[in-house]
Amino acid sequence: MRCLRRIAYVKWQDHIPDTEVLQICSISGIKACLVSAQLRWTGHVIRMSKNRLPKQAFYSQLEHSTRYRGGQRKRYKDMLKHNMKACSINPKELETLAGERSSWHAMCKASVQQFESERVAKLKKRSLCKAAGSWHQQLAVLLVSRMAASVLLIFLSTHTAELIHNRRSVVLTAQSITCKWISK
Repeated sequence: MRCLRRIAYVKWQDHIPDTEVLQICSISGIKACLVSAQLRWTGHVIRMSKNRLPKQAFYSQLEHSTRYRGGQRKRYKDMLKHNMKACSINPKELETLAGERSSWHAMCKASVQQFESERVAKLKKRSLCKAAGSWHQQLAVLLVSRMAASVLLIFLSTHTAELIHNRRSVVLTAQSITCKWISK
C-alpha cells in the first residue's frame, strides 16, 4: 500500500483509508486478486483431461494421514469452497459451471467484483462505526439524548399521568431516537 500511496501522491497525514487509495488507483484489493486467480486456476484444472497430473491431484484424497493438534489445516479445496461461497457461486455446480470457459470467466469476474464491493462496503461501515465510537462523540450523543429524554419526559408528564410510571422506557426511547437522528 505504501507504493500505491506514493504513486497516487496520497500522504499518510491525509488519513485516507486503503479502500479509497485502491479506488483512486483503479485496483482491487489483494484478497479479490487471490480469489480471482484461484477461481481461474480451478476452472483450468477442471477442463483438463483426466490423465493430467494437476487434475488427478485436485480430485485425489489421502488415505493415511495424521491429525494435527488444534484442528485440521485448511486444504486448497476447503479454501476454494469458502471463497466460492463468499462470491455467491454454488460449489456443487462447480464442474458444470467451469465446463464452458467463456461463461466461467465472465461469471468469475462478476462474482469477484461483487465480492470486492461487499468487502469495501463492510470496511466503510466498520470505519463509520469506529468513528462514531470516539469518546467526545459518545459524550455529545449522551448529552443530547439526556436533554431530549428530559424534554420528552416533561412533555409527556404534563399530558398523561400513566407514562410517568414508565419513565425508564421513555428515556430509553428518547435515547434511541436521538442516536438514530445523530447517526444519519
